[in-house]
Amino acid sequence: HRAKCSCRWKSSQDDKEKLCELYKLDKGKVAVVPNGTNASEIDFLLPDERMMRGKKYTGKKSAIFVGSYHGPNLIAVDSIVEMAAELPEIQFIIVGSVGKWLEDRDVPHNILITGVLEENDKDIILSSADIALNPMTYGSGTNLKILEYFAFGIPVISTPIGVRGLNLNDKHAIVC
Repeated sequence: HRAKCSCRWKSSQDDKEKLCELYKLDKGKVAVVPNGTNASEIDFLLPDERMMRGKKYTGKKSAIFVGSYHGPNLIAVDSIVEMAAELPEIQFIIVGSVGKWLEDRDVPHNILITGVLEENDKDIILSSADIALNPMTYGSGTNLKILEYFAFGIPVISTPIGVRGLNLNDKHAIVC
C-alpha cells in the first residue's frame, strides 16, 4: 500500500525481504534499523563474579527469561515450565509481564516469577543469572533481550527463531 513512500522497519534483514515480497515494496525504500542496548550502562561481570553473585541471590544455578505479555513469549514461557519440571536443581526466573501468563497455574517450585521490575532491580537479577534463555518458536523481528543478555555477559541458549536477525554462530550462543 505504501509502495510510493519511504518506510522504516525495525527488524532483521530477513523481515525486510519478506515484507518487500509480501507487499511488493521497492527494497531501496525499506531500511533495516539496527537494534541494540546501551552496554555502557551495564555492569558486565566475568563468570566467577557472576557465580558468586548468583549464589547470593538464588542459592543455586539460575536460568533467566525476560519478556513482555506477547504471544511468542507466552509460548516460550510454556516451554520453560516444561524445562523446570525436568530440572529441579535449576532456579528458573521469569521477568516481565509475561509472568502474568502463569498466574493461577500450577508451576514447578523452581520457577520464580518477578513480574515487571524497575530497571535497577532487573539489572541485579540479570547480573546474577547463570544462563539466559530464549526458547522462541515463532515471531518476527530481532529479540532485543538477546543483546541485553550479551551486554550483561550471560551465556545464552536460544532457538534459531530467538536469535533471528543477529547473525550469530556457535561462538556467541548455544542455538538449538
